[in-house]
Amino acid sequence: LEDDSSVDAFVTSIKRYLKENEKRLYGFVNNAGLFAAGASEWMTRDTMRRIFNVNTIGAMELSNKMAPLLHATGGRMVSISSVSALVHGPQLALYGASKAALDNFMSSMRVETQRKFSVHLILPGGFRTPLLNPELLRANIATNWNRTPRDVQHDFGEEFYNTFVQNWTEGVVKYANSQPSWVVDNVEHALFASYPRDRYYTGYDAITLFSFLSFAPTWIQDRVLRRANARFFRANGRAVLMSIYDEDFVPTENRPAAA
Repeated sequence: LEDDSSVDAFVTSIKRYLKENEKRLYGFVNNAGLFAAGASEWMTRDTMRRIFNVNTIGAMELSNKMAPLLHATGGRMVSISSVSALVHGPQLALYGASKAALDNFMSSMRVETQRKFSVHLILPGGFRTPLLNPELLRANIATNWNRTPRDVQHDFGEEFYNTFVQNWTEGVVKYANSQPSWVVDNVEHALFASYPRDRYYTGYDAITLFSFLSFAPTWIQDRVLRRANARFFRANGRAVLMSIYDEDFVPTENRPAAA
């Protein structure tokens, strides 16, 4: 979904298959996604483009191009969103922003009154899938960190970064739900149930904590999320702080030229 050609190729192949086999499309599941972990300041323009191209723009374009096939049958369109679309999770700014945009787009599509098909959203919490493999998570964070300007890296500091990588990868895996089949079950319900739901909050964390936070006042949301975020930056019983106040640091652009 990173470029127009891949979307067009997919739609063409589906139309060809339907025509050759004299079939019609009654259900479509939009399940493409890329992950980007780390502080919002670590996200470069290239990373932003890639995440939004796959998670948002590509998914929206594909939905539009599949819509005529569903209009013809009154079928169902299901998109995999995330609870990150509802709550501004720390260290997930870019991922959450891309899912929030998709959520809004699909919700608007759902209430456009001339639609002949129904639109449904799956909002999973944290599940133990290959996306949360610790090694992949470390590589993902490292990629975003290595693309960050040196001055910004200095503001955070190596100790801050290393502590985050260690605690975040362990914490995400520790608290993630071990039953990803729940997501599949909800997709099946959205496609085949007589009375499908508009939204499927999937997982204990989605049903309880994130659902509550999405309706809570901002000050409560921020207090809970700040406290949760602080747990990622503790080592040896103490809080690891950013190094932004290091007065000896000279920004790159102000350094004297090498002799």
